[in-house]
Amino acid sequence: MAALFFAVEPARSTDGAVWCYTYIEMEDALDVQRNPDPLSVKRILLFRPPHVHPRIWTQSGMFTVHPTDFKSLRDPWGVIPLTRVRIPVAARARLRLELQRVGVHRASLFPDLDGVGQHVYELWRNE
Repeated sequence: MAALFFAVEPARSTDGAVWCYTYIEMEDALDVQRNPDPLSVKRILLFRPPHVHPRIWTQSGMFTVHPTDFKSLRDPWGVIPLTRVRIPVAARARLRLELQRVGVHRASLFPDLDGVGQHVYELWRNE
């Protein structure tokens, strides 16, 4: 839902998109204890950052680390592990409202003074 929020949150007159990475359970995660150099990886790895900042925790932040000679998302079998979900421009406002109703908004994803302030400003501006 965080990705959907970021795809529709700015009020724009264009379609949005959410890119979904197909996670394969057997994939390794980057182990910074064993290999502290992310530039030495040989294939795409997942990276679950330590939750040192509330934003990473509330957004369920997870990243991918790519080798320096990375050229293609295709795996050895020719499969591209990304799926694009298009968000039509006509659906953006409705999705923002639905996300707000289920508690996914700027204050919940940015739990600091700035995020809460922007959220309150948006609520008052739209009244």
